[in-house]
Amino acid sequence: MTAFTGAERWLEISLRPGDDTGDYTALTPRRALTATPYALYSPNAGTAGTATSVPAVNLTGTVPLARLPGEVVINNEAGLTLSGNLQCSGAGLTDVNADRLDGQHGAFYQDAGNLTTGTLSDERLSENATSAINAANAATAANVPVPS
Repeated sequence: MTAFTGAERWLEISLRPGDDTGDYTALTPRRALTATPYALYSPNAGTAGTATSVPAVNLTGTVPLARLPGEVVINNEAGLTLSGNLQCSGAGLTDVNADRLDGQHGAFYQDAGNLTTGTLSDERLSENATSAINAANAATAANVPVPS
């Protein structure tokens, strides 16, 4: 327990002359004792002296890189290798080597003969192919059923 709990404290000075053995005379008024900047202490700061962590919601400012563990990935990381299952949206993903995605060389996907499923948009077809498809699917009186 400490005497300095935050309550007001006063200094009272009493004195007597030289070799006098009589009563002391109190000087008035008493003087208030106030905290100085290096001696301020909040009654609620008792645990701060022994704290080993701070919740992230109580942090403000920037944490210096030197204070982060080595496992933390930062922007502009060079020579970074990730392992395991990486899940992300892919938005803004650039400079991806297609050969690393599934072991196939990038040229594999440029050969339509290697595509076995999926839908190819009309924009990806040549004009000759689009005309041939449209001609093959053209409606004529002979191939349109008429309700009876």
